[in-house]
Amino acid sequence: MGAWPRLLGVVALGLVLYWFGATSEVAWLFLIAIWIWALALAGLGYALWNAAGLEVSLALGEARAGPQGPRDLLSRRLWAGAPHPLLFEGDEVEVGVGLRSAGRGRGPARLAGRVGGVEISLARARVRGAEPEPSSVAVQIVRGPLGAEPWRLQAFDPLGVIALRRARAGSELALGLPRFGRLKSPARSQWMESAAPLLRAGAGTEVLALREYRPGDHLRGIHWPQSAHRGDLVMREYEPPGLRLTGVFLDLAAGSASIEQGVRIAASETFECLEEGGRVVLWGPGLAPTGGSEGTQLWPLLERLARWPDRPAKGSRPPAVDDLILVLGTEPDPRLLEFGMAAARAGGRVRAWLVGQADEIRRESGIEFRPVGLEWPL
Repeated sequence: MGAWPRLLGVVALGLVLYWFGATSEVAWLFLIAIWIWALALAGLGYALWNAAGLEVSLALGEARAGPQGPRDLLSRRLWAGAPHPLLFEGDEVEVGVGLRSAGRGRGPARLAGRVGGVEISLARARVRGAEPEPSSVAVQIVRGPLGAEPWRLQAFDPLGVIALRRARAGSELALGLPRFGRLKSPARSQWMESAAPLLRAGAGTEVLALREYRPGDHLRGIHWPQSAHRGDLVMREYEPPGLRLTGVFLDLAAGSASIEQGVRIAASETFECLEEGGRVVLWGPGLAPTGGSEGTQLWPLLERLARWPDRPAKGSRPPAVDDLILVLGTEPDPRLLEFGMAAARAGGRVRAWLVGQADEIRRESGIEFRPVGLEWPL
């Protein structure tokens, strides 16, 4: 029962006593009615003060790596740039949930909600200041944001007569990245036979990123608008010549059983392409492609796949690429296959993964089709 029905009940009880006092001419009934009303008013004021100062405290604790995770594939350089906390689907993490008060201690209070699909409920007779008493729960990481749903907070008066319900907004605690691994494809070596060797940023024609000025840099590479904005010299970092661009295009129905497997395959292809010195652009029908500066960085691409599908864009068209990898679900867009055939005719290497379906699509010339199931690893 919420605050207002209880408060109305207390007021009604006082009115009944007051009426009996008026009809029976018993003076002490008037006094009891006034005391009841004063107690209800004081309880309501305390509950309002209590609710206004309570906050939900969330903290990530120890994380345990799950089976079949990709941590063993990461080099020291990749570890240095990894996001914190680094969580992959299948990992397990401890989440501490508690209540804290602004200033002096408050209470009593009760909190209920969900973190990562796990129900959490706790009650405190007294909520202390900045040091909450958390309740720890183990949460299994899945791909996507690890978030806390909106909380249901109840703040009581000391006697428990008045209970005010308040909603506290949810929050994103971390991001579960998709698993990835080395794909055991018999055509992988042939696929990369003509790939460009690993090259560093150089004197290509497309701007790859911006960086600070280093002694010895040529003045022609200075980005003057950004330099004026920051107050320091900023240099253009150009892509190295000959660096091939691989498009990883996903066409997977949201909420389907194949989307998780398809995202794992896309993450694996992305990892292997970057490891072999290429660039990657991620795209899907109706979605915006990844930016040019993300093309050589693993973690931004994995974060995009962790939130896939997102970034809807009207009139979005597939970007031009050198090589193409299609990750297709049960009902692929025919236009995507036509785009793949056009890329193959133009001399690009094209491969299509068929996730969770039989190899029922016609084997068009120039496209390597590979049907896979839903089990991981492949």
